[in-house]
Amino acid sequence: MAMQQTPRDRGAKGLLDKLRQYPDAGGYGTAPQAFAASYVKVGNRFLDVWARSVVSIGGAAVGFTSTANNYAKAEAANDPTGRTKAVTQPLPSVIQKVPDYGSVPNLKWGDDDGGDGMIRSLLEWVPERSARCCGRS
Repeated sequence: MAMQQTPRDRGAKGLLDKLRQYPDAGGYGTAPQAFAASYVKVGNRFLDVWARSVVSIGGAAVGFTSTANNYAKAEAANDPTGRTKAVTQPLPSVIQKVPDYGSVPNLKWGDDDGGDGMIRSLLEWVPERSARCCGRS
């Protein structure tokens, strides 16, 4: 069970890598901005729950191993002949601290996402400016 932590941890990191490749949603105005704000809120909550589940998997693995070891010790101690030796397993090495995945990218159009090239920066500038000059919002 402890071996499931690493793929789950990598899964969140891979998801964020893909999301960062496409940091913007098209559209300008209140509806796209509201969507982008909700997306960040829900996405970050999702990542928080995901990170906690990574730690929970490790906790369950340690708990199952500890319980199995206790049963083995109890069974050995219950042998009237005293010849039964408890066969126990070492506790698994697990992720014990909630991973910090950071934030999902903000889909808001017209912001600087840190990785914008010259063309994307120019395109992000256009909708906001044209909406202002033409009386749209």
